[in-house]
Amino acid sequence: MKSGANSIRVLPYLSHFVAVNAIFWGVRVLNWWHFFNFGPMKPDFADLRAYTSQVTCAQKGIDYLEINCDPWERSIGLLGVYVPLLKFFNFNESRTSVLGNAFQVLLFLSIYAVAYALKLDLSKLKNAILLLLVMTSPPIAIAVERGQFEIVVLVLIILAGFLLHAKKQYFVYLIFGFVSVLKIYPIIVLALLLANRSIKKSIRQLIFGFIIFVISSVMIFSAINTQTENLLTSARSVGFDRTFGVTMLPYLSVRFLQGAVLLSANFSFSLMQAHALGIFFTFFLVLIIYFLRRKKKVFGPNLTPLIEEKSLRSMFILLSLSMVYICYFVVSSYDYKMIYLLPLFLVGLAEDHGRKKSKLTNYFVYGIIFVMWAQVFIWTSALSQILIHVTLISMLFNIGPILQSHYVSPLWIMKNRYFL
Repeated sequence: MKSGANSIRVLPYLSHFVAVNAIFWGVRVLNWWHFFNFGPMKPDFADLRAYTSQVTCAQKGIDYLEINCDPWERSIGLLGVYVPLLKFFNFNESRTSVLGNAFQVLLFLSIYAVAYALKLDLSKLKNAILLLLVMTSPPIAIAVERGQFEIVVLVLIILAGFLLHAKKQYFVYLIFGFVSVLKIYPIIVLALLLANRSIKKSIRQLIFGFIIFVISSVMIFSAINTQTENLLTSARSVGFDRTFGVTMLPYLSVRFLQGAVLLSANFSFSLMQAHALGIFFTFFLVLIIYFLRRKKKVFGPNLTPLIEEKSLRSMFILLSLSMVYICYFVVSSYDYKMIYLLPLFLVGLAEDHGRKKSKLTNYFVYGIIFVMWAQVFIWTSALSQILIHVTLISMLFNIGPILQSHYVSPLWIMKNRYFL
């Protein structure tokens, strides 16, 4: 009887997991990627294949750092990191499809693991439909179709969330040290974890985490020095595409001014200039929201109670939000980086609303579904960035007090000089 009750709870997850995987396998077989408004790159799993093809070259004795073995001859970053790792496990180009399908299954397994841990009731039709909508949204589709290593990073970050809740900081530091070498920017999250005073850690754990931080940083700079491209940003220099980041707003402004014949059609700027302008717009928006808050107008959900409770969901919020802010304001890349919104979506969907409608649900469930599916078209993707931008800044204002109390600050160091 007891085992039967357990199987009833697990059955909705199993059926939903099978259904989502079947949808993507069917889309791949029938070549229906155009329903997500992008065309597949053939052969499949193009971003993963960019590295596995280099492994094949390395196994033939070809210097992959000198000769580009990518089928599309793209400029590929961090070859010195990925190729030896894939070569060790013999993941060459012939095994790209196997590894790509494994990425897909691993992604969905991790999401259902979070949903199950948060006690999300998938036997409710509404929950099942909402989860299906976000899991089959364009950013997830393109991450799956391209075989993006961002999937591996998300899976490891989810694992880190479970370990952080279990107070296994040693393993968490190792995970973030590893993913920082894979993608560089998670090193910022590792620094934030070390600076977070609310996460209980001994001096020994701090020293261990700091050593991992130093080793990862050295490996990152070593990898950057072997590459001529800017590895912190996407390789796009002009125009805009379906983007997740601050560069969208400058590109959108230029397109608007060109459409209104207020700017030359030949005008363009580099990615670095677009990023700088995006940060400038951000500071301008910060001033506007600050002024509105002085007028008692508050936007966005207040996550302070959830973060302070130090529960499993607070760990997912902490890690997921950190990655979202970094990807949006620092990396500013393609929309598949929106996969880091998935844990926030699950937290919102699993929230017990009680008698009142939760603001958290509005932003983390319906808001995320909206911005995810807005990525179907370039212009809706561009316009949705304005909503994302305002929401992220508003949330940062809302959790400002807890950031001041939980993280090491210059004022805290002055008051606690023994820390030095």
